[in-house]
Amino acid sequence: MKKETRIAVFVKVNYLYAICVFRGNFLEKMFLDINQDNLIKQITTSSIVDEIKYSNIGIGENFKEQVLEKICENLIKKLSEKLNIDKVNG
Repeated sequence: MKKETRIAVFVKVNYLYAICVFRGNFLEKMFLDINQDNLIKQITTSSIVDEIKYSNIGIGENFKEQVLEKICENLIKKLSEKLNIDKVNG
């Protein structure tokens, strides 16, 4: 896999859905929503969708590595805590 390859990773943490788009090991873009369907619509209508080579959401080839998923999960967990998403929706 090329270092500049874009990889989209879908995660759900508490009540927040996210798709992190990595270029190599660097986070390039993040999509967030409290509704999974809205989140998928955001990325499929984005100009970046054609540049994604691998994902765990059916865009490009299937991506199964856990490292980037864990990084995205940790970022969203911290963001969720800061936004108090669990208290708003819980």
